[in-house]
Amino acid sequence: MPFEKFASYSGRGDPNPLRLRIWAPFASSSETFYEVLIRRTIHGGEGGDRQVTVADLIGLSLNRYAEEKKEPVLAAKQLNVNRWTLRLIEDDEVDYDFPALDRTKPVVAFTTVNNKVARSRSGSSSYDEFALVEATDEQFKENEQRTPQFQQESPGSTGDDEFIPVSKVPSSVSSAAPAARRAILS
Repeated sequence: MPFEKFASYSGRGDPNPLRLRIWAPFASSSETFYEVLIRRTIHGGEGGDRQVTVADLIGLSLNRYAEEKKEPVLAAKQLNVNRWTLRLIEDDEVDYDFPALDRTKPVVAFTTVNNKVARSRSGSSSYDEFALVEATDEQFKENEQRTPQFQQESPGSTGDDEFIPVSKVPSSVSSAAPAARRAILS
């Protein structure tokens, strides 16, 4: 499944995850919001733990989109974290008055509900909400420079073969193949 490496960032089972609702305005289903629980920190290798970033949240959000089998299925070129941005939501609309969230900053820099001490009844949940929006070509180029560690994902088993890229054999290889076959058979 695409974006599977981000599944380890999930806050399911974590005692204090960031509780988020992600809006996919491009989705065709009536339920365009979906819940994403993400850990506040992740293991950052030799540097120790680090706060989860906006780019990490984009990856997990795309993983959850695929898990929930939302429609439309993402096209092959959309299977890259750098092709996406997170934006604020205001009055149930994407807020384009503000720029996309800085993908290198910790998610908690943009949350408000998750930063408050829990005073609500147990069992009730509050969420911060963000919109998952496809980046423009200009944003994609900038994202590639700012977060080059995120690469194109493999479609895996998306369930829709039309989105699986087919590698093309260079013409020099295809024309050499019959000659090589003839040489082997002679």
